[in-house]
Amino acid sequence: VVGKGVSGKLLKSTYDRRNDIEYLTELGNTIISLARVTPGGMLIFFPSYGVMDTCVERWGGPASSRRPYGNSGGNGQNNFF
Repeated sequence: VVGKGVSGKLLKSTYDRRNDIEYLTELGNTIISLARVTPGGMLIFFPSYGVMDTCVERWGGPASSRRPYGNSGGNGQNNFF
């Protein structure tokens, strides 16, 4: 569990913050930073599908109607985004 993001901002997923651009940006930047130094990939849990869809749309990922987000990249692993 990560309590603060890469720039020191609080990473607390509350209903009030689910559409907060600053929070979503900090969360995305923190996930990117961790992914760069995590061998073998990561598994990320969101509090709900709604929060996950909001994050994916904010970060420029696939549209929420195209679930699941992962696909096999030919290397035996699921690649997301």
